[in-house]
Amino acid sequence: MLVDNCDFIEQVNIREGVKTYINLSFSNQFYDEVFVQSVNTLFLPMICRPILWKKGVIGGYITEALRSYANPDQSIVKSNPKLIKQSNISDKQIDCINYINNVPFKINKFVLSFVFKEWGKEDSILFKGYNKLHVKTSEINSHISSEVYKEIQAHNSIYYQNYNTIMMATLYKDKVFYIPTFLDFRGRLYSKVSYLSYQSGDLAIYLLEFYGENNNNDDLYKNIKSDNNNKEIFKESFRYIKQYAGNVYKLSKKNYNRKRKMV
Repeated sequence: MLVDNCDFIEQVNIREGVKTYINLSFSNQFYDEVFVQSVNTLFLPMICRPILWKKGVIGGYITEALRSYANPDQSIVKSNPKLIKQSNISDKQIDCINYINNVPFKINKFVLSFVFKEWGKEDSILFKGYNKLHVKTSEINSHISSEVYKEIQAHNSIYYQNYNTIMMATLYKDKVFYIPTFLDFRGRLYSKVSYLSYQSGDLAIYLLEFYGENNNNDDLYKNIKSDNNNKEIFKESFRYIKQYAGNVYKLSKKNYNRKRKMV
């Protein structure tokens, strides 16, 4: 009765040996609706500069309601109730959070355009099949093994991660935005943003770009290289950039020369 009268519930028959189990799961339509209607504001980038953290001042989000919700302990540190003593924080750590929170970002429209083209391709070199739902998604209500069911769920999870990231990038493509962060009780820094974050998936990293008054990379390259005092520093820095770019493009297992050629 529940399946027949609700579009958001699907019946899944899972076969284990000679036995068949009937499970109820949410439909793809449900997940789409949840994403549109229930995106938590805290998980979105900010389009205005976050408030600076100071002693006696709760920083981050603009409204008091969001600040209280994001920081229920009114602290820049996300506490752990299991700890006997809560973490102390230094002025340098506060300065670090304030600096990182106020770094402006924008969407790289050239990359976004390329992503859109790849998203519509049958044989996408970027998504490698994860721009479409699993081919057996329509069979999820039939008698399938638990292995196939897990395979479908894992594949579709990546698909929705990519889909949501692209939708968020489209929403912010004409905006300058900021990514609020916090410290955990160990002193590690994390972003509160789910999709468009440098701590998110590879796709989000590809789409993010630093925003500034002068984003001309060619001019920046010439200015740095023309300064004799910076030549050695630039050479070493550029080596690290190539190393990092190679890691981002999933070449972390390759040696440096291989990464350099690919980059």
